[in-house]
Amino acid sequence: MRNHVVHELGHAFNGRYSGAPMDALYQKFGTGREWLCPNPQGGGLLWQQNPAKTPSEVWADTFLGWVLRCHQDNDVGRDVTAWMDDYVHTVISEK
Repeated sequence: MRNHVVHELGHAFNGRYSGAPMDALYQKFGTGREWLCPNPQGGGLLWQQNPAKTPSEVWADTFLGWVLRCHQDNDVGRDVTAWMDDYVHTVISEK
């Protein structure tokens, strides 16, 4: 339940900024999800709340992982986390 709520807050954040967050993430990283954490119980991705590979759903899943600090411990996972740290701070600071 917690993950779903945070995922939906990601959609709300994206909507607040007229879709700019999902567009920026898509331009930088595409619609892959190789940065999401795996499910610790095995099978599937606990951190993927919607299987659609749309920029909006990838943004919300990425937002979920960022808020709860669970992206893969690999190059792309670290890159996405660092990018989200910078991007969200910048967007909030501008308003």
